[in-house]
Amino acid sequence: MKKELLILGGSSTALEIYEAVQMGYKDTYSDITFVIGDNEIADVGLKTITDSELREYVKGKEVSYIISLANQKLRLRLVETMKNEGLEPINVIHPMSMISPKVKMGVGIYVAAGAKVSVNATVGNHCMLNFDSTIGHDVILKDHVMINPGARISGHVIIGTRVLI
Repeated sequence: MKKELLILGGSSTALEIYEAVQMGYKDTYSDITFVIGDNEIADVGLKTITDSELREYVKGKEVSYIISLANQKLRLRLVETMKNEGLEPINVIHPMSMISPKVKMGVGIYVAAGAKVSVNATVGNHCMLNFDSTIGHDVILKDHVMINPGARISGHVIIGTRVLI
């Protein structure tokens, strides 16, 4: 049985995640819905709900989620909200990325096209590895780390919680 996926956010990285899901996970998810703030506007043509509609919308459904937003305070609040609703985060790994089979991965991770993660690296929960970024061997990324496009992290480096590179 296919599940529904909620992408928290309605533009920018949310659209990149949506495309990655379309390319690599279309047999996994029956429906994709964007969750936006009550005062926000999503790109035209996207199926959206607002924060205030979330609780009623997910009731009785098998739903997973991933966060696309960069605001760290909001990310932490959303993780707690989703946990309270009994929803599980999923990883979205773009099919054009490269991840060593020896990587330890948390949950709620987005890995964009062209990103590379080398042997024995650890990627914490709710991290985002953007386009063409590189995570070297034996690197540890703690929770909620965001690596911007093109960034390179050498081997044996530890990046703390909620750090933006």
